Amino acid sequence: MIQENTRMRIIEALKANPNANAVAREIGGVSRGTVRNIAKKANIVVGRSGPKKISVEKQAQIIKALKANPNASAVAREIGGTSYKAVARLAKKAKIPLARGNHQTQAGQNSRNGLLVRIGRQSRNGPGA
Repeated sequence: MIQENTRMRIIEALKANPNANAVAREIGGVSRGTVRNIAKKANIVVGRSGPKKISVEKQAQIIKALKANPNASAVAREIGGTSYKAVARLAKKAKIPLARGNHQTQAGQNSRNGLLVRIGRQSRNGPGA
């Protein structure tokens, strides 16, 4: 059970910074789940996890680059500050078909010759090491 003074400190910290992870670290001795529960009861919206939002300006820049070069990896490196997966998601949303080297179909699945495949990485020491 959390003491009332700790609960009040959490609520005040959430009002200043609605980030459950940061508040849990700042207060100490409480989990981010506990902080999220307290935020929910106090009607404070905390940040969500998942893909980060790309600004409208950056989206336009990415779409323009994808139209010139439909390679998500190359565009991600060229633009910077984003991953090829985020670029691929944006290409799918904008209905821009990607080059085959991206391992993405228009349906957004990994495929090769129409079969679903898992693309894995080998360790640095070689396979089976």
